[in-house]
Amino acid sequence: MCRNYKTVAALISLLSLVGCSGLHLNPSHYALFKFSGVIKNSKGKPLENALVKVNGWETLTNEKGQWKQDQVIHCGALHDDPSGKKIFESILFMADGYQSHEEDFMVKHPSWFGSCEDIQPVVYETTLYALKEAKPEKKEAEPGQKLPAVSGGVDL
Repeated sequence: MCRNYKTVAALISLLSLVGCSGLHLNPSHYALFKFSGVIKNSKGKPLENALVKVNGWETLTNEKGQWKQDQVIHCGALHDDPSGKKIFESILFMADGYQSHEEDFMVKHPSWFGSCEDIQPVVYETTLYALKEAKPEKKEAEPGQKLPAVSGGVDL
């Protein structure tokens, strides 16, 4: 009888340390997202001082149109979805005299007891179009036809 009591007491102590949901067993609920990219105009010229906004944090491009930003983002298991989930966040690209552009990036939440990858690179090649310039429409491919790649976010 005394032996079972000690086992039950140890189990209760363990549950109080990890939390009743069990979600706290995964130490890796956060990942370093390494955002980077380049912004050019429709003629391929880099745009200097273009604004990039990721999750409320802003960054400007350099003279080569390049930018980078590192953020620690929660990507652990979610309380309401034990099987895992993908949540889309957005990045906003803006420059004076150009149409703003928004792209999505994905935060993959693993299932319960799963782990996030420690470092998650997200790379963008973005084209901004002048305010007076028409943005090309996305075309649907006909069977057997291959369309050129459209610039945008790439989840590596």
